Amino acid sequence: MPEDIWARSLIYLGIRRDKAMKNTKVSKRKLRLLREKREKAEGLKGGLNLKITVGKDGLSRLEDESGTVFLSKTSDKAIDRDYFLRYVYCHYALCKTPPAKYTTCNQHRDNLNNLPCGKEAQALLKTIMPVKKGDTVVEAGAFQGFGTIYLSQTVGKEGLVVAIEGDANNYEMLCRNLEVNNIKNVIPIHAAVWDCDKMLPFYSTGSQRRSLVESLLKYNSSEAVQARTIDGILDDLGIENIDFLSLEVNSAEAAALRGLKKRLSSKHPMRVVSAGWYKDNDGVLGADAVSSELKKHSFVTHLGVRKRVYGYRR
Repeated sequence: MPEDIWARSLIYLGIRRDKAMKNTKVSKRKLRLLREKREKAEGLKGGLNLKITVGKDGLSRLEDESGTVFLSKTSDKAIDRDYFLRYVYCHYALCKTPPAKYTTCNQHRDNLNNLPCGKEAQALLKTIMPVKKGDTVVEAGAFQGFGTIYLSQTVGKEGLVVAIEGDANNYEMLCRNLEVNNIKNVIPIHAAVWDCDKMLPFYSTGSQRRSLVESLLKYNSSEAVQARTIDGILDDLGIENIDFLSLEVNSAEAAALRGLKKRLSSKHPMRVVSAGWYKDNDGVLGADAVSSELKKHSFVTHLGVRKRVYGYRR
C-alpha cells in the first residue's frame, strides 16, 4: 500500500496524520506498529484499515480489508470517516459497542450493551433483536447505503432488504454502492416515508440532514419529495410481512409507523429499531411517540440512554 494511503488509513484509527507523518522517513513498519497499537488499545482486530482513492469523477472510493467498497461524493476525510463507520458500527449491529473515538454522533453509540434494562432483559434482547439470516428488512432512511451493505451481508441470499431513501443525491449513491458491491438482495426505493401518500416539502441542510418535519429544519431550504406509506411500498412489492424495521428519518418515525398500520396490526413477529431523539412539530419527543405507537400493537419497548427505541413482538 502506498505510504500516503497508509497515513490516511491511520486517521481512521484515531492517529492524526501530521503526527504519524511528522518524520517523512517514517517506515511502513513503524506505521503498521502504530496502527496495531491503536487496535490493541481499543480492543479491535483489523477491519478499519482503509484504502482510499479519489476517482476522476470526484467520488471517494473506500475499500476495507474484506473487499467491501464504499463510494461517497466527498473526499473530506472527516466525512468519509463518518460514512464508513455507518457500516462498521451501524446501529443494526446491536451488540457491537463503538469505541468513543470512532463515532461522530453520540446517538449512534446506543446499543444493547448499554441499554438500561437489567441483565436478564438485556440478555433476552440480545437473542431476539439482532438482524438474522433470512430476515426481510425494511430500512427507512437508508442514506447512501453503508448500513444497507451490512444488512445485505447479514440477511444473506435467503433474506431481503427494502432500502428507502428520500433524498435524490443520497439515493443515487445508495444505488451505486449496491451496484459496485454486486448486491442482489436489496430493493432500493426513492421516497420519503410518512403516514400518507402525497408530495411534501423536504427540508434540508447538508447530505445527512433531511426531514419532512418543518420544526426540525424550518429555517433551511426545502424541495418537494414524494412521500409514501411503508404499507403502500410493501403492497406494491408484494411483500406481506417483515421481520425487522429500521427507522432513521429525522423526526418522522412516528408518522412512518402510522403508515405501517397494516403490518403492525398483524400478529407476525417483528423487531423495530428507531431513532427517537428529535421532537416533532407538536414538540413531542420521538422516543415517546414511537414507543406509544408500538405499544398500541402489543410491542415490548425499551429506550436507550441516547433515546433510541428498541421494540419487539413475538
